[in-house]
Amino acid sequence: MIQQGIDDTVICRCFFTYDQNYFYYYPHAVNDKFILGQEEDDFQLDGYCIRKMSHLKKVEIKDDKCHEINKLYGIVDGVINPGVDITSWQSIFESLSQLDGYIQIEDAINEQFSIGVIEKVLKGKLYFRQFDADGVWDE
Repeated sequence: MIQQGIDDTVICRCFFTYDQNYFYYYPHAVNDKFILGQEEDDFQLDGYCIRKMSHLKKVEIKDDKCHEINKLYGIVDGVINPGVDITSWQSIFESLSQLDGYIQIEDAINEQFSIGVIEKVLKGKLYFRQFDADGVWDE
C-alpha cells in the first residue's frame, strides 16, 4: 500500500504502535527499516517524517474527497521527495545534513523532541546542536 501511495501520489493513513491516533502521509520512500513521508494535516503539508517500519501497525490508502481537494487546490503539487537516503540511520543523517534547514528529532514514545541542526555525522554518532523554546542555542 505504501508503494501504491508513492506511485500514485496519494495519502496513506498510517497507524503506529506508540500512538492511538493515525497520521496522514504522502509517502516518498520505504524499505524494510524506514518510511519517509510528507505529512498532510487539514489540507496543508506539514513537513517530512521518517519513522521506523517496526512501529507501523496498519496502513490504508485515503483516496477520497480529501485527496480530491488536495489535488484541486494544488497541495498535491507540493508533494516533493527531498531525496533522503533511508538505507540506515547514518545515511539518513548524512542526507539530512546536506539539506538547508532545521530538523526535529522526536522520540514519540517518550514524548521528547529536539530542534536544531546536524553539525557532524560519524559512524554510530551524531553531533546535533539544538536550541530551546526561547531560541537560545545550546553550547
